[in-house]
Amino acid sequence: GASTSGWNRAVFVAAGEHALQADTRARHTPPVAVGPAYDVPLRPESPLRTTSGTHHVIHVVGPNMNPSRADCLYGDYARGDALLRSCYQNALQRFGALAGLSGATTA
Repeated sequence: GASTSGWNRAVFVAAGEHALQADTRARHTPPVAVGPAYDVPLRPESPLRTTSGTHHVIHVVGPNMNPSRADCLYGDYARGDALLRSCYQNALQRFGALAGLSGATTA
């Protein structure tokens, strides 16, 4: 949404920021956990869907080392590494499940 930056912001803008934000919140009530992958189907009129054929956005909340946020790991890089590995694994599994690849799970 409006408070995001970088890659996340670019995806929201490309997909139709307000629609994607509303659809994400309707499907996955905040706050979402660190690690699991959450898919959000794009609306047929989404600019990202009409220009690239993308049907879903996969959201994953990564580990946080920012001490101004409540979920900060405060330098626990071992835990952060494990959580980040889980984030990537879950995102790839979710992608595989959406793509119908064998061995992929949707949970």
